[in-house]
Amino acid sequence: MINLGSISEQTLAGMLTTATHGTGVDHRVLSSHVQAVRLLLADGTKVTCSRDHQPDLFFATLCGLGSTGIILDVRMEVSPAFRLREEQETYKFNDVIHNFDALARSAEFVRLWWWPQADEVRLSAMDKTREVSSCILYPALASSSFRYDLLIAYNSPSARFEVGSGTH
Repeated sequence: MINLGSISEQTLAGMLTTATHGTGVDHRVLSSHVQAVRLLLADGTKVTCSRDHQPDLFFATLCGLGSTGIILDVRMEVSPAFRLREEQETYKFNDVIHNFDALARSAEFVRLWWWPQADEVRLSAMDKTREVSSCILYPALASSSFRYDLLIAYNSPSARFEVGSGTH
């Protein structure tokens, strides 16, 4: 896929009917990559819809929470498989707010996790890479700062994750 949501257990139909957004400022909502959908309607008929064929049904199905019928097939725009190199860093909340635009554009894929009780935000910045991982991550738990590099092989049939080395 061109972009992925943070929840890997989500189905393709679930992704397109809930407007799952994925990561990255320049990436669109994941359902925008849907080209066509084949549905089983309430009356038992099967219909295929797209932007050009029955567009009202097609757009109602995207983010429709399953209200238009049971999704049988989805045709999506995809990209060649790619790997991601991930760097994570923790910031104070106010530092993220003051540098938000720069942090949001610090990589092609960026995620932020906010821990209000700690006044911290974890930034995950990922860019495509051709690197191949050869190490397993064993973070040292002695430090309060945390940084590591993670290589993820998306689009592989086994959906395996490969982890690179780093520090904690």
